[in-house]
Amino acid sequence: FEGYTGASFSATNGVVPDCWDSYATNSNHIAPHIIGSGSYHYVHGGTNALTFYGSGYCYAALPEFTNALSELQVSFWMQTESDTNGELTLGYITAEDVNFNTFTAIETYASNKSSMVQRTTYLNNVPAAATHLVFRWFYSTQFSCCIDDVEVSLIPSCVGPTGLTATDIASTSATLSWTEHGSATAWVLQYGTNKNFTAGTYTEATVNTTPTTNLTGLTAESIYYARVKPECDIEGNNWSDVISFWPTATMEVTVNIA
Repeated sequence: FEGYTGASFSATNGVVPDCWDSYATNSNHIAPHIIGSGSYHYVHGGTNALTFYGSGYCYAALPEFTNALSELQVSFWMQTESDTNGELTLGYITAEDVNFNTFTAIETYASNKSSMVQRTTYLNNVPAAATHLVFRWFYSTQFSCCIDDVEVSLIPSCVGPTGLTATDIASTSATLSWTEHGSATAWVLQYGTNKNFTAGTYTEATVNTTPTTNLTGLTAESIYYARVKPECDIEGNNWSDVISFWPTATMEVTVNIA
């Protein structure tokens, strides 16, 4: 957002980047705009960011891209005024919709007050009818959010899985599933009772075709840890988050620890 004149968080005459669009649903919600200094001014690089402020809904739409949205990923940095108040959502619209009535959510991000954090969303499940990406901010009273260094790029063919989950947990078995965002059809799964995956403390298995597998022969009442990566990732740079699960005959417990 550099190269533009930034305004204050509450300015009513702020600007957005060329080919972007912004809109607020009521008079108590200021349209998103570039902020350059003052209160609630959160940046990752440079001096400018895009701020959302007010009560109700407000929207900031990115320009249309040559590639289909389903071929792309979005990475950006965000920080909010409060850890609990406000909701930033990335979504899309399906028409030249000046009031954003066709907005459909893709992912909602947890608020964070302490510092800028990076978020990445894969768009491979966005329908062909989607035309523009849109950030939406909502809160019932006046709290703010800033985003910075928004980058839209092609999804790599070898990208880390997300959403690793353990289900159907029994005393000696469990089912692990994850979401593939690239083109991988084979994955390397590691699981064991050492969360650091020290050599010799885990089992490694190759899973083919479908991103799910059933584990058997587990030890009841032991905490297991698991992670997965695409087989194409030779260097091991694209592991999923590590999860833990507890084989037991009476309950299911899954915790994301990364």
